[in-house]
Amino acid sequence: MPALVLVAAMGLAAGQVASTDDDRVDEIIVTGERARRSLEGALSSGPAAALSGPVARGDGATLERHRTAIDAWDPARRALYDALVAEQERLVARRAR
Repeated sequence: MPALVLVAAMGLAAGQVASTDDDRVDEIIVTGERARRSLEGALSSGPAAALSGPVARGDGATLERHRTAIDAWDPARRALYDALVAEQERLVARRAR
């Protein structure tokens, strides 16, 4: 199951980047590198400790910009994004205890 989640999340990220401009292959590679560093952090420090993005910062404005971009690109994928955000929120709450 972990591979399923990782591959699905990368598909979401890479698909959204690619949909904005066909010449943004470099951004897909950068997205992959960020994902690799995030995974390495989660493996070395634990998932909750590795969070540093908008959910961990409580940055609702960025999350809304992400949702708006996903809705414009492919609204059917919004549920996946929201599920990933909800899981990160659980991790942040656990980290706070």
